[in-house]
Amino acid sequence: MLRPGEHPFIKHETVVNYRDARCVVLEQLRSLHANGDIHLRESVSPQIMEKILAGASVCRTMKLRLKHILRQQRLI
Repeated sequence: MLRPGEHPFIKHETVVNYRDARCVVLEQLRSLHANGDIHLRESVSPQIMEKILAGASVCRTMKLRLKHILRQQRLI
């Protein structure tokens, strides 16, 4: 659970949607941004990133393939 004040974009209690997480290459993100399909926001703090990754490590709905990638990268 992320709460207001933890990041400027968060206005109400928010959960991370691990179920719909996807793995994309940087060029795909750049293309989506250039087309206006996604917008850049302020970076999350290291503390918030730790919280998000901790949630990913125990999440039961995230695709196992994505968890495997996070483990390979030593993020979880």
